[in-house]
Amino acid sequence: MKFFDSFTHSEQWVVFKDQPIIWGQRMDLSAKYNHLLRDYIERMDWAGLFDIPPVAFCQLVKLFYSNLRSDDDPTHGYYLMSYVKGVEMIISVSTLAQILHIPSGSELIYFLDNLALQTIIKPNEFYELLTGESGFRGTLEAKDLHPNIKLLNRYLSENVVQKGRHHDEVKLFQSYLLYIILKNGSFSLPYLMLREMAAASTNPKRSPSIWGFIDQGVSTF
Repeated sequence: MKFFDSFTHSEQWVVFKDQPIIWGQRMDLSAKYNHLLRDYIERMDWAGLFDIPPVAFCQLVKLFYSNLRSDDDPTHGYYLMSYVKGVEMIISVSTLAQILHIPSGSELIYFLDNLALQTIIKPNEFYELLTGESGFRGTLEAKDLHPNIKLLNRYLSENVVQKGRHHDEVKLFQSYLLYIILKNGSFSLPYLMLREMAAASTNPKRSPSIWGFIDQGVSTF
């Protein structure tokens, strides 16, 4: 059985074989708090995320990332390609939405440059909404957030975006996502997930996060 799509991808296995996997869905909340998180998730029409099993097969996940490459074309949009134990996987925004049972969404939001955020919204505006205080200091930590928003922030950290330099850091991009959710806005979660997967495949310092998707993904294809 063919495990790697090319020699270059086989070399990537050295990078990923010992990497920790962020399992996702690790939040064990009491009934007192679970409904608060569920309200946010259901408001965004992401209830399908709760049905994704919190179990993944490490070797399959690492093979997925070792063979991963991405592309963007005018016809199909942004998509990922990988090769896992003889199965070729081409995952578009609509494909991932179907697997996760959530909408594809039309707002394709993704940026890594903090300066890009300042062209969209004034930092003080989202900082005040998330913390109840004014005067953005340039960084934001989870301890600064409103208690209810801390739950949502942690869920995003575990299941959607890559963690920052330390567990308490809230990256500006993640802050913007929180802002959109609280303002009842919308964005394409499948597109964001694909971009985060691609980022994890090229940066050894970012732990891959993929829930139990890889198992469902292989069976889907």
